Amino acid sequence: MKRALLVSIALIVLSVPALASEWVIDPDNSEVTFVTDAFGTTVNGRFSSFGADITLDPNDLTRAHIEAYVETGSVETGTPDIDDALLGEEGFDPQGHMRATFVSNDVHPGEGCGDAEALCLIASGDMVIRGVSKPLDLPFALSSDGTRAVADGSFVIRRTDYNIGTLEWELAGWETTVHLHIEATSR
Repeated sequence: MKRALLVSIALIVLSVPALASEWVIDPDNSEVTFVTDAFGTTVNGRFSSFGADITLDPNDLTRAHIEAYVETGSVETGTPDIDDALLGEEGFDPQGHMRATFVSNDVHPGEGCGDAEALCLIASGDMVIRGVSKPLDLPFALSSDGTRAVADGSFVIRRTDYNIGTLEWELAGWETTVHLHIEATSR
């Protein structure tokens, strides 16, 4: 009886997919987008160049670590005047600050991520834009089958916290919501 119980437990453990801890982003199926407002209208944009080093095993969050970036010069909204402003010295200033980065110092369980079948997590760390570092909590929903993972999250930043814009930007939104959809495969 005891042996049958051990065999049953072993079969259950072996049938659960092993969760990887090192992940490689699939750039063709991932995106970093944002929404803000300017001149009384909604502005949607995206960064076409981004990446991350991700170590994440939901069963062992003590080793979890995320280092992510967007290439600031890859911002695009489809509106030339707004793109020019964002790519200028008062905007993201890609000449002086090629990347905006996020580095986690902790990943822990969260609540209410909007997907009942996903694991809700929060990556806490530091966001650096234009050389200015601010603490940031990034909540996200994570689904994984062990070899492929999908993470969806969003966060809000205030442009003035990162010295983006000048007094002439008074009709530009103060806050921007950034949305992440990341698909990755295990290494």
